[in-house]
Amino acid sequence: MKTKLFLFCLVTVFFSLLSCSHDVSEPYFEVRVDSVVSKDTLKVRFLDYVPDGLQQVVPVRLIGVETPSLKSPENQYATDEPYAAEAADKMKSFCGKTLIIFFDKKIGYRRDGAGSLYAYLYADATSFESINERLIREGYAKYWNLGLELENGKAERFEYAQEQAQFDGVGVWN
Repeated sequence: MKTKLFLFCLVTVFFSLLSCSHDVSEPYFEVRVDSVVSKDTLKVRFLDYVPDGLQQVVPVRLIGVETPSLKSPENQYATDEPYAAEAADKMKSFCGKTLIIFFDKKIGYRRDGAGSLYAYLYADATSFESINERLIREGYAKYWNLGLELENGKAERFEYAQEQAQFDGVGVWN
């Protein structure tokens, strides 16, 4: 009886996790991160194929991610938010790396007010967790839905990642 219950729970967890991952049958593209544009935005270069209507080098706003702000020359009255330097270093660590970009099924190639494309980045095409989600889970960022309606399961994954970071007291939640 205990074995059957354990197997049932294991199978249920497996299929629930599987249903929340990105669909690798959806179009994805290989990109290299050229630079950090701002605290939540990276400039990426499409490597093999540039999707129709896009340029080879584009700024990408990470969906769901709100990293803490650093004081900047543009805003001399701002103060560094807690964990901002660590978050900035983490964002810089992606520079020069080859990643996979996915666009949300509901958002498509929508851009923010600064002209940056909203997207998810992954370490590779088979990664279960997006870099967006990992930044939240590790406390480098808070979840912020940007007023966007995301594809099924994404917002819930980000919320859960933030709850884990808060519970663990990591990063911005320390």
